[in-house]
Amino acid sequence: MARQKPSLRGRCCVLLGTYKTQTQVCLVLTAMRGDPIHHHFQHADGGHFSEFRTKFYIHYIASTLKILHEEGYIYRDLKASNVLLVAGRPVLIDFGMCKNISKTGRTYSVCGTYHAMAPEVRALSGLDHDTRVATTSGYGYPVDFWGLGILLVELLTGKPPFGYRNGDIGDLFELSRGSPSTIHWAAGFQPSRDLRDLVESLLQPDPSKRLADWETTLNHPYFAGITDDMPPPEWDSDLGTELWCTDVDDESFTSSSADAFRDF
Repeated sequence: MARQKPSLRGRCCVLLGTYKTQTQVCLVLTAMRGDPIHHHFQHADGGHFSEFRTKFYIHYIASTLKILHEEGYIYRDLKASNVLLVAGRPVLIDFGMCKNISKTGRTYSVCGTYHAMAPEVRALSGLDHDTRVATTSGYGYPVDFWGLGILLVELLTGKPPFGYRNGDIGDLFELSRGSPSTIHWAAGFQPSRDLRDLVESLLQPDPSKRLADWETTLNHPYFAGITDDMPPPEWDSDLGTELWCTDVDDESFTSSSADAFRDF
């Protein structure tokens, strides 16, 4: 996908090639030397990003998702651990749940990560019985807008708006059914009117009422003055750039050690 679309270069990991062994299909991807974005906000002052950093990253990610959607792909698993900060810019990784739905505009698989999963996806699982969301019509591109709203709040506050799945999953679902009125902003943080409007539009439980247009999203007043080609905010350039390797003791490996894996 990124291999065929030049405008995605630098925005997601690029497939360089593939090869097969007797037991595996191997993908050769570009090396991305950066840390997941949640490692960066955890190291930031207060354990979260400033509004300017958040605006830049979310706007850039939204532009990337816009390109994916224009190519017919739905991402379905937007979360902090799937975004690397490479040279100061967010890069999407892990396309295991990405799917082309250009022919139908709909899909029906239950997948994603619970704390960032849109209500219409959860409804298909049978675990969440939100009567506002149809359970038979599947879902489409609006799920990525929901994920963007979740990530926006997480970057600003250091945690997703409805928590993680640390306890009863029903509690998480119950909170998000009332979104966005149930969002608890960090103590001392006063969200602006533009921020509240954007979050409320993205975290609308009913996908038919959710903000699901990229031009409207990218041109929202909250992003005033933000462009993708502006210099990125300062970041910790040491995070994620080191190459990790364990010390190898050659004497610990013998031909007999390999016998256990013969014909594996």
